[in-house]
Amino acid sequence: MLSASVLLLSYFTIHLPPKDNSFSMDSAIYLASIFLYGISLTINVLFVSIIIELMYKKRVALWKHVFNFSMYCIMIIGAYYSFLLFGGKVGEINIYNLFPYMISLLVYFSLNIFFIFLFFFFSGQMFKGTFDVGILKEACISYSVTLLLSLVLTILLNEQGFFSLFLFTVLVVLLSFVFRKFLYLYRDVSERANKDHLTGLYNHGFFKEALNEHFSDAKKLQQPFCLALLDLDDFKKYNDRNGHLQGDKLLQFFGNF
Repeated sequence: MLSASVLLLSYFTIHLPPKDNSFSMDSAIYLASIFLYGISLTINVLFVSIIIELMYKKRVALWKHVFNFSMYCIMIIGAYYSFLLFGGKVGEINIYNLFPYMISLLVYFSLNIFFIFLFFFFSGQMFKGTFDVGILKEACISYSVTLLLSLVLTILLNEQGFFSLFLFTVLVVLLSFVFRKFLYLYRDVSERANKDHLTGLYNHGFFKEALNEHFSDAKKLQQPFCLALLDLDDFKKYNDRNGHLQGDKLLQFFGNF
C-alpha cells in the first residue's frame, strides 16, 4: 500500500506556474513511515518503488535510478537517526516528539536541497544560467509544504490506518489534476496577453521582459548577446495607398514569415 501510494504520488506531481516547476508528495509518505514504522520498512518501501519504476521507466538511464535510490536512502537515514538522536520514539505520536519531528524534517529538507544543488552543479546547468535563486526559493516552499503534510499524514495514519493513506493519495492526485488545469489556463491567458492578435508575434511588453532577462543572464555569465531589428520600409505609404486591410494582411504575412 505504501509503495503504491509512493508510485502514484511520484507520477501525479504538483505543477506550479509560471515556470511549470513541479514537486512530488512522495516524501510525505517516507517521513510518515519513518515516524510510525521505522527505517527498515521505509527502506523496503523505497526499494520496491524504485524496482517498479525501473521496470516501467526503461528509457531512464540506470545510473539515474541508482542515484535517486541513493539520494532517498541518505535522506531517510539522516531523518531517522536525527529523529532518534533528539529523543524521538518510533510509533508514538505525542507532543514530546514534536521537537524530534521538526529536527528530522529539517535534516531531510537540508539534504534534499543539497542534492538539488548537486544535480544542477554536476549537470552543468548552474553555469548555463538555469539555476537561480528563484528555483531554490520555489523548491524551499514546495518541500516545506510536503514536509509539514508528512506530520499530518503521520497523525492520520496513526488514527485511521491505511484508509487515511488512501484518502491522502486520492486528495493529492486530485490536486495534481487541478494544478495542471490551472497551469494550462495560466499559459493560455499569458499567451493571449503577451501576443499581438493580428500578427501572432510577441508584443512590446513581452519584448521588454525578455530583453531584461537575456541582458541579466548575459551579465551574470559575462557573455555577449545579439539583438536583431527588422523594419518594413515605407509601410505607411503602402498602408495609405492600398488601405488598412491590405496593410494588416502585409503585417500578418511578415508575422508568419
